[in-house]
Amino acid sequence: MASFSESEAFSERRNLSDFTTSTPEMCNGYTAGASVNGEADSRSSTYSHSSAITHVTEHKTQLKSSLKKRSSTKRVTIQEKGTEETESLNDKLNSFTEKLQILEQQKQMLEDRWTHLQEQEISQSNQIDMEPLYQTYISKLLKDVTKINKENNDIQSKLTGMMDSVDDFKDKYEDEFNTRIDLEYSFVQLKKDLDSISLDNTQLETQVNEVQGTIQLMKSIYEEEMKDLKNNIKDISVVLEMDNRCTVDLEGIVKDVRERYEAIAAKSREDAEALCKAKLNEKAAKAGKYGNDLIKSRSDITDLNMKIQKMRSEMLAMQDQSIHLENAITESKENGESATKDAEAKLAELESALQKAKQDIARQVREHQELMNIKLSLDMEIVTYKKLLEGEESRMQVPTAAIISVQTGPSRSLQKGRASEWEGRPNPEPRRKNHSKNLLIKAIEHHTQVHSK
Repeated sequence: MASFSESEAFSERRNLSDFTTSTPEMCNGYTAGASVNGEADSRSSTYSHSSAITHVTEHKTQLKSSLKKRSSTKRVTIQEKGTEETESLNDKLNSFTEKLQILEQQKQMLEDRWTHLQEQEISQSNQIDMEPLYQTYISKLLKDVTKINKENNDIQSKLTGMMDSVDDFKDKYEDEFNTRIDLEYSFVQLKKDLDSISLDNTQLETQVNEVQGTIQLMKSIYEEEMKDLKNNIKDISVVLEMDNRCTVDLEGIVKDVRERYEAIAAKSREDAEALCKAKLNEKAAKAGKYGNDLIKSRSDITDLNMKIQKMRSEMLAMQDQSIHLENAITESKENGESATKDAEAKLAELESALQKAKQDIARQVREHQELMNIKLSLDMEIVTYKKLLEGEESRMQVPTAAIISVQTGPSRSLQKGRASEWEGRPNPEPRRKNHSKNLLIKAIEHHTQVHSK
């Protein structure tokens, strides 16, 4: 029994020293309280082992007979069993510490992400709500569209007034054109009359010339007759001179004939001149009248031409103004349509951006909720693993204390009784081992289910 206690004490001391040296290296993410408790337990167990070793060395002579009774095979089996259990426990502890480190890393990552999301929410809450700005901009665009429509209506009314004015000017132009045609026709008629008057005047002039030629002929004939008469009278006078008995007054007769002839010639001349003067005066009056009418017609035609030119220039100006107004209306319509389309496109874009922002906010809320759920599940897993580790540590410390109490017994009989009592007890390690395995499997399944979700 003494040899068993000594070998078991040495093996437990070695395992505990390995455990105390390996635990601080692998449990970096563990809490400070657990590390302090582990160090205190390792110091107490080391102290108890050292006291047990001194006690065994003092009673070395008493334990020689018991060492001979123990078989080497049993000691080797117990030592191998103890080392295997400690190795399995160390492996479990290593796996638990690795999982704990992974969970701590995930926890840190989730905390960082949670902090980032909170900062993002704070920044989003601090940001200006863009919807009122969008609504203000949309209302401004609608006001611009209303203003453009109003201007378009004003331009339409102005264009209608201008078209009415153009129609009035067209009517006036047609009236003036008809008047011009009538005046041109009158001018042609007057020109025809003037031509006929000129022809009549020419005929009268020819007649005057003929009358004057006739008068000249009559004068020449009269002169010739006078000459003949004078010659005859001269001959008669000669005869009378010869015959003084003739008492006829030839000079009085000649004088009377001459006076009659001159009176007839003067009367015919006066009648011809009066007739010619009357006809000339009549033709001159008609010519003056027609000339005045012609001058008046020409002045009227000139005025009408000026009015026509003015109307044409006004009509061209009105046409240019109408074309300009039509272009302005077309341009305003195009600008209004483009502004309306731009406003509708911007409105649709703003609505889509608003919808996208709402979807992003909803998605971020869902992600935030999912992250909170994952964080809670990981916190629960971390707490579960911590409890498992604490339970494993407490379970690992129980057999060590029992072995130490057996080794530090004052008498051999007490050591034998405790050793036999310990040997007679069923080994609780397999049951605890199975229980810890079941808890570990449940925790891993829960973790995989959470991550798969």
